[in-house]
Amino acid sequence: MALSDEELLRQYTSDGSNAAFAELVGRYLSLVYSAARRQVQLSALAEDIAQSVFIDLSKNAGKLKPGQPLAAWLYLVTRRTAVDVIRRESRRQIREQSASEIAAMTSYSSPWTQVEPLLDEALETLSEADRQALLLRYFASKSLREVGETLGTSEDAAQKRISRALEQLRTVFARRGIAITAAGLATDLSAHVVLSVPTGLGATISASALSAGVLAQTAHTITMTTLNKTLVATAVVLVASIVYEAHLLSTGRNQLVELEQAIAAQQLQAQQLQDERDRATALLAKAREELDAERALANERAVVEADLEAWLERVNQLKTYLDKKPEKRIPEMRFLTSGDWLSATLYNKLQTENKVRMALGGLRQIAKMKPEIFFNLTKALDAYRKDHDGASPTDTTLLRPYLHPLLDDDILQRYDCVPEALSPVDKKAAPDAGTRYVLLEKPPVDEDYDSRYKYSEQSMGFQLVSKLGDQINEATKAFMQANAGQAPTELEQLRPFFTGPVDETRIKDFWEARHQ
Repeated sequence: MALSDEELLRQYTSDGSNAAFAELVGRYLSLVYSAARRQVQLSALAEDIAQSVFIDLSKNAGKLKPGQPLAAWLYLVTRRTAVDVIRRESRRQIREQSASEIAAMTSYSSPWTQVEPLLDEALETLSEADRQALLLRYFASKSLREVGETLGTSEDAAQKRISRALEQLRTVFARRGIAITAAGLATDLSAHVVLSVPTGLGATISASALSAGVLAQTAHTITMTTLNKTLVATAVVLVASIVYEAHLLSTGRNQLVELEQAIAAQQLQAQQLQDERDRATALLAKAREELDAERALANERAVVEADLEAWLERVNQLKTYLDKKPEKRIPEMRFLTSGDWLSATLYNKLQTENKVRMALGGLRQIAKMKPEIFFNLTKALDAYRKDHDGASPTDTTLLRPYLHPLLDDDILQRYDCVPEALSPVDKKAAPDAGTRYVLLEKPPVDEDYDSRYKYSEQSMGFQLVSKLGDQINEATKAFMQANAGQAPTELEQLRPFFTGPVDETRIKDFWEARHQ
């Protein structure tokens, strides 16, 4: 007889039996791996989770509550471990993505030293209108509105023309092996194309030009009257005044250029700060998404744990019921596994007495179909007949030498050896055959929810003993025939189709137990 989970756990915790632990792993590895694979979708991660779960079992085997199904415990630990793995992988991916974005934010290096020697040659490749737009915007430091007014177009059209021209320049530089974006090119043009003029250069040029003009004009006269000398003196004063004003004008223009360059640099810095703020906002949004995902996983985990607790509580409720009413238990139920108890209470919430009776009826039926019962009895009948020239046993005790494993007397006493009723065809085929006996289960524990089993050397059969079930089945068939195959949804629909007397209370309880 196969050892139960609790017995194997006891051998492992008390004796350190590796064989017992290996048997537990063999029983439940498929359950753990499948549950992990459904949640993480990767075989490697599922394998790691399964290994972690059984390591937890090896460490906590002695802490499991008595009667707690091992399958449910393993599933809960698998779920928790998978949730932790999903959260850890999510955090790792966000950290890697954030690091790559920050690296991209700080990795820009201007290729202006390569662009500058080729700039004027590249400008020659543009159309006249595109070149004028760039010259006005970056070389003359005009606003988009001013560029549009100068070119006789709108501000939006001027912006589009400048963007197109920048893209054409980028293509020209790309052919020369210089990698730069249109946005980077616009930044470099704003920062580098207009240089600060040396202080006083404009005044010097203006003074030289004006002085040359005055000297050329006075060279035509060799002799001068007193009036002419006066005029010349006045002219010299006027020239000096003009030179001084030109100097002031040049200085003011230089200051204006420097101011415009400072404004352009500030605008560039403001744009960079805006980009950094956008990236920070995106990172914050991702962090919030991660937090929301963690909260959702935590809520889901809480729901799963609550469902498992309620599920296990229903199993304990069913076992407590049997402890109070041991007459509802049959000895075959000792072969039930934890999974059998869980399956009986998965969808049955045990809200009513009839629901409890239905669940116990299902468990008794599962117990009688266990290999230790079904295969054992049918094989024993066949072996007995072969050893006795086709004769059948007339008492269940005669089967003991042929039972593997041996069944206890309390199980054998639940069955009678009864003659099998042969059909006319079978009698005609073997008129000299002796009476054949089969094993027939004695009256069931619950006549409303049990089936009565019959075992022969060839097969296992069963017959419903519930009169209530037979009445409902017959009425249901009649209803469906009368309603084009549609199944009934309420008990009231079946009342016209019942034949014979009906126990209203028991019929109602039976119907509600199966349809709630």
